[in-house]
Amino acid sequence: MNLEASIKAELNYEAGTVQIQLIGAHQNQVASGQFLLSRRADSDSLEWEEVLYFSLQSEVPDRLLFTDYTVAQGVKYTYSLQQYNENRVFSDRIYSNSIIAD
Repeated sequence: MNLEASIKAELNYEAGTVQIQLIGAHQNQVASGQFLLSRRADSDSLEWEEVLYFSLQSEVPDRLLFTDYTVAQGVKYTYSLQQYNENRVFSDRIYSNSIIAD
């Protein structure tokens, strides 16, 4: 399990949302597998909350992955991405940049 990608959190000020972009490390690289996107809010004792399970089937990992409508103003969020297999063995986390909802 080795997804070569990153995730970027970007605040949409007008909509009051955080958009999570999946960015492949190599142009035209394809990925397959099961993935979990989680978030951590500094106000929640730093526990990870599962927000999205999704799969890729020989797809280029460059797309808007998730729009988070449930952010609270003034709270700092970090998102993570993990790949997992049928035995629920998870890879190391790929972390996004931290972002403060404003």
